[in-house]
Amino acid sequence: YWLVVEPEVATVRAAIMAVCVLVALVAGRRLAPLALLALAAVLVLLRWPLALFAPGFLLSFGAVYGMLAWAPWLSSRSRLAQYFWVSLLAGLYTLPVVLRIFGFTAPLALFWNLALVPLYSFVVLPLGYAWLVAETAGFELADWLLHASLTGIELTLNLARSWGWLWPAGRPSLALSLIMACALIVLPLSVRRELALRWLAPFMIVAAIWGCGPRADE
Repeated sequence: YWLVVEPEVATVRAAIMAVCVLVALVAGRRLAPLALLALAAVLVLLRWPLALFAPGFLLSFGAVYGMLAWAPWLSSRSRLAQYFWVSLLAGLYTLPVVLRIFGFTAPLALFWNLALVPLYSFVVLPLGYAWLVAETAGFELADWLLHASLTGIELTLNLARSWGWLWPAGRPSLALSLIMACALIVLPLSVRRELALRWLAPFMIVAAIWGCGPRADE
């Protein structure tokens, strides 16, 4: 996928992590997920240093950090519960960036992720890959596969536009955004290691959200 699309932060991050995991499997070694994410971040920043200040970098690595940091806790949950919590964590860990940069949030994003991500992952993308194979092999089925894939993309976008309404929440100050981000980073680590900080993180999150009311742009 990385080879057939324009290189962006999210695709490069995913490709780096996938390659490292495959190499580790072949070598019979185990990798620490968060260390792997940190390695991907360093390599991406070596290629694009200014990406550190771009929304794409912050959103991509923030969402993945949330999922990986809570992975030990998620592993003891059912498949259905994991599916729900992964979507919730991705939204929660991108919230500080979304509020700070865009000044809005999408209250229904969790529910739409639960519905649209499977549609896109298990229907639209496989149809697209099937079209690539059929087109390369010269099968007559290629046109139908392309049409079906494009129809799925159009359906996904139309549903998102129709029901994915945005709630203007105001832009929090930089300090409050950093407090909320730090709380989200600390919370899973403190819970896992049974540190007293686990009681501090929820209060940091509440304090940050409390300051997210409408205000003039800085």
